[in-house]
Amino acid sequence: MTLSLATSTVQALLSGDPPEVRERFTAAMEEGEDIRVCSIAVQELAFDIMQGERSSGRMAALGELLTNVEVEPFSADDAFEAARLRSDLAKSGWSRTSYGLLVVGQAINRGWTLVTRDPQALGQAGELTLVDWTGSGPAMSYADLMRASIRFRR
Repeated sequence: MTLSLATSTVQALLSGDPPEVRERFTAAMEEGEDIRVCSIAVQELAFDIMQGERSSGRMAALGELLTNVEVEPFSADDAFEAARLRSDLAKSGWSRTSYGLLVVGQAINRGWTLVTRDPQALGQAGELTLVDWTGSGPAMSYADLMRASIRFRR
């Protein structure tokens, strides 16, 4: 299984809040999971860091984190899937645009599991497997968490 970290998940890893995200990331690494981050999410994270205080330390932390995952370039096929998703959501009255839709489009296009802090917000995101590492649900082992991944279908 390939795990794609949503921007919010990487932000939680960098901040250490909630701590369950770091624990589950470490467990996934130890399990040998294939963990990726979309290059668009990297841009969004870098921009946010550059706009804040203590940016050099936070940028170094992002760089260190990225050495442990694969940064995946965004392809034309990813873009078409994100556009299809945005079109489907617009038909249901959802009018926002976001870099997050591009990350979701990539995960759908490639059949990856998206690790996000807000799976309910993506409930209409086509066919997508989601997992929440925030610990907001019942306490579970890493293996149980992966079995409890949420599968949404159009």
